[in-house]
Amino acid sequence: MGDLGRRCLTVVFIAGLVACAEPAPTPGAQAATDDNTVSNEPSPGSTTSLPDSILSAVRSDVAARSGLAADAIRLVSARAMRWNDGSMGCAQPGQSYIQALVDGYQVILEAAGRQYDYRTNTRGGFVLCEQPGADSGGQPRDAT
Repeated sequence: MGDLGRRCLTVVFIAGLVACAEPAPTPGAQAATDDNTVSNEPSPGSTTSLPDSILSAVRSDVAARSGLAADAIRLVSARAMRWNDGSMGCAQPGQSYIQALVDGYQVILEAAGRQYDYRTNTRGGFVLCEQPGADSGGQPRDAT
């Protein structure tokens, strides 16, 4: 492979890493734009202070999926996490993810008796993890 071929391959590789750096937000998701946090009083055992913008975005997503009003959706738990990679513990077959630690949250909401497991980064990107594995794909982190 010539010098031009190596350069093209390098550019394609770097572009792929950049594209995989953050999961694509779910349609209708809002990016976090302010750093205000709110203690949302989740169930006992979970004490993370979750940014209001992240809670609002995932709650809106559950509302759209369930047809319920956002205020009818209960926060079950929120944990500050350090995900092992860009999949945030919810890898999908056939997808590739950045291989770097990603700080974020695991947010469990409940609507009409069904629980929704969201994985987020700290900038507001999130995914609904519909089939979470036994391994969460990360470790709890200190939220401070």
